[in-house]
Amino acid sequence: MLTHFDPDLEIVVTADASNYGVGAVISHKFPDGKEKVIEYASKSLNDAEKNYSQIEKEGLALVFAVQKFHKMLFGRKFILRTDHKPLLAIFGKNKGIKVFSASRLQRWALLLTNYDFKIEFVSTNQMGMADTLSRLISEKSELEDKVIALVAKSENCSDEDGSDEDSLLVEESVKYVLNIMLDEVPVNAEQVKSETENDSELKMIKQFIKNGWPKVVSDPALSIWSNRRQELEVIDECIMCSGKIVIPKALRKSVLKVLHETHPGSAKMKGVAREYMYWPNIGRDIEEWVANCIMCQAAAKRPIKSELRPWPNTNRNWERVHIDFAGPCKDGKVYFIVIDAHSKWPEVFENMTTSAKDVIKCFEWLGTHYGYPETIVSDNGSPFRSNEFKVYCQDKGISQVFSAPYHPQSNGQVERFVDYFKRMMTKNCNKRNWLSEVLLFYRASPHESLEGKSPSEVFLGRKLRLNLARLIPKKVNFQENKEKTPQQVKMKTWFDKHHGVKNRKIGKLVYFLNYRKDGKINWLNGEVESKKGVIYKIYSPVLNAVVTRHENQIRNRSLSEDCNTLWKSESVSDSGSKKVDKTHKYCLRNSIRQPQKLVMTKESVKKYAEEAINCPVKLVRPRVVSSIVGTSKDERC
Repeated sequence: MLTHFDPDLEIVVTADASNYGVGAVISHKFPDGKEKVIEYASKSLNDAEKNYSQIEKEGLALVFAVQKFHKMLFGRKFILRTDHKPLLAIFGKNKGIKVFSASRLQRWALLLTNYDFKIEFVSTNQMGMADTLSRLISEKSELEDKVIALVAKSENCSDEDGSDEDSLLVEESVKYVLNIMLDEVPVNAEQVKSETENDSELKMIKQFIKNGWPKVVSDPALSIWSNRRQELEVIDECIMCSGKIVIPKALRKSVLKVLHETHPGSAKMKGVAREYMYWPNIGRDIEEWVANCIMCQAAAKRPIKSELRPWPNTNRNWERVHIDFAGPCKDGKVYFIVIDAHSKWPEVFENMTTSAKDVIKCFEWLGTHYGYPETIVSDNGSPFRSNEFKVYCQDKGISQVFSAPYHPQSNGQVERFVDYFKRMMTKNCNKRNWLSEVLLFYRASPHESLEGKSPSEVFLGRKLRLNLARLIPKKVNFQENKEKTPQQVKMKTWFDKHHGVKNRKIGKLVYFLNYRKDGKINWLNGEVESKKGVIYKIYSPVLNAVVTRHENQIRNRSLSEDCNTLWKSESVSDSGSKKVDKTHKYCLRNSIRQPQKLVMTKESVKKYAEEAINCPVKLVRPRVVSSIVGTSKDERC
């Protein structure tokens, strides 16, 4: 019992080969695990194919199956089943094309790279239908190797019998395009430098730049460079043309692949390429690359038949925005899209519902980042016409403009981006972070309606940095402009005047804030070991470690080493022997938490003065001394 083809269901292709022919079955795998056949196919082997080895016959069966069901498989993911396990190592995408494989198998492996499949091994007893089809072959002649490889038709190639049924074996719509599926290392300045040395043409150009150009350049290939000799320079052994890196021939395909990674189209590729790189006829190469891209051809939009009437120009960002929903898309999600009419800056919100509540949440997010727009242009959808959204717009001072019913072209700015967005989704649906990559490339690409500027330059006032910026080598001995602006000079002068300039040299005795594990903070003494700007390295004898502190976390120590000796209660008697007194409650160690609040009574000051006279040490007056009891200003120490 056959079933109809459904592109949303999982596709399974099974192929097998015998000594007489090949058989193939395409089926759907339903959510409950059952499989139902969509179509059967078989083909007898000609005399040359019967001489193939068994592994080549099994490979021929897979190629026949994929080509036979091409219209249902191309551009979609599917499972390819075989009962010949060695083919997993040859046709598996994670393995790559083995250099020791036969040339015929290598051609088939290259051919299969145009399809997105996962190859699986299945035992022979589970492939009854495909095996039966490969053996039930009628007596009939076939084409000579047309199913084996899709190559350009030569003038000497002709059908054996010329029948219409044989010509159907090769679909005219299928064209072989070599699509390298292996991951490549991103191109950087070091690779450009290395390949420039290996490029004979660029190597000669570099010699001309360094040693001088000849008066007459007879070589046509070099005359293109000679006309732009004033724009050429050599930086870090790389050739630069008007500040853009010159890409050697060996790396141009890799660079084009990076540019076309998200399938943006030739215009946007040219705009980005002109900001980073140059080589002769770069625009023509980009157009040919896009024209040969199967994904771009499959997702190309239909030409617009009606005349467009553009909206009036805006004078500032966020003056008018255009909004619309996209979806449900192939991934099952609904996207809410907002386009700024002035800068063409897009914002896309995924996992949305078509409710006024979600739309308001999006505009709240936009308001906190960019402010609220002045005018919103939308279609007549229920969330935009709802009373809840109408009240919200009135509260925020936003005016609403609605397009004509059943005429989405009236809201052309957002509809155009929705069309671009859906095509990008079709091309990049296999990537995990496709949305962020597509938005980044769009925002950084020069826009045709912005006079060559990108949306980021108009909206943010700067260019967004892409991975391609790594192609540009850094100039040696580049000095930044370190002159301060008048506002910075004024701010520094005012701050230094009111707060004072702290100049602590190496070896200076200081106090620093100690942040304890219990959450409390106290002052500890230390010595400055090194200084870098406003960051100090301080050795603490208490912690027996070097700590790092900011200048604002340090205080100068006003007590001298002699006074420290006194406050430590260690004195020298007249006889020269040391005597240790009991530590006073106002000694340095006890008052180290807040030395600026050291408080002493009148009697205490007199007592320490008498001790200082009897001991050969110098008494230094504390920084702040006040009296607890009422005394006059002259009586204070």
